[in-house]
Amino acid sequence: MSNVFLIRLADLDQDSSLKIDHTVPSDFLKTFDNQLDFEGLVKLFGKAYLTDDHLIIKISAKASTKMDCSVCNGPAIKEISLEDHYITKPLAEIIDQVFDFSEELRQALLLETPPFLECEGGKCPQRSEIEKYSKKQASSKQNEEVYFPFENLDHQLNNEG
Repeated sequence: MSNVFLIRLADLDQDSSLKIDHTVPSDFLKTFDNQLDFEGLVKLFGKAYLTDDHLIIKISAKASTKMDCSVCNGPAIKEISLEDHYITKPLAEIIDQVFDFSEELRQALLLETPPFLECEGGKCPQRSEIEKYSKKQASSKQNEEVYFPFENLDHQLNNEG
């Protein structure tokens, strides 16, 4: 556990905030999923402050994830960005006046991670090879008339009143 994830309440008072601006290894993001890996450094920036009964952390983060391409199974890399995420914790629940926000940040970054990736920024060169095995879209039903039940609702309401 790195000290950059620790917020000491003694360092804060009601009128001040603690600036967060760190670059940390992505080790805290490790998962048991062999398909997902975070690599490189994670950039954190934000602030922590106190209200009457809560610790509030407003944080943004940038990380890089590596997954297998969903088309060719080659490596696909994507930057994950977490913008202005809020972590709140009641002061009564903070033990020993120190709060570690690494698990909350980890969960938020994992939620921003897409379920699958495609290499080359979504344009896998092998996509054309597998398209012949994909189901084709049904032709558009442009000639079929569509019924809109509430199309004349304003007209009907005006006539009743």
